[in-house]
Amino acid sequence: METIKYKGFTGSIEISKEGDEFIAHGKILFINDLVTYEADDLQSIEAKFKAAVDDYIDTCAHLRIEPHKSYSGSFNVRIGPETHQRLARFALQNDKKINSVVKDAVEEHLDQQFSGS
Repeated sequence: METIKYKGFTGSIEISKEGDEFIAHGKILFINDLVTYEADDLQSIEAKFKAAVDDYIDTCAHLRIEPHKSYSGSFNVRIGPETHQRLARFALQNDKKINSVVKDAVEEHLDQQFSGS
């Protein structure tokens, strides 16, 4: 899946075949609502995405709601029993909680990814 950005929003771009024609479509990602857009060709999909974002921003303003999805800061990760045990031992040996070790590891990974490393 390809993505595009506009005004701080990210949208998906996907291609599907309907009969003999290809249709470009997508949705605005990371929001609390479902907002989709569609175009007959790839050249038009960006304009459709931008129009969808502008309409969504206007609608949110009118309804006085926050357009971006809020996250709780909590999620479940399945890592398998052996990795879980290693993680628990590492946390204990470093006088940390498992959540703290995982948070630090995720932040370090994201920092490396987004700093170009």
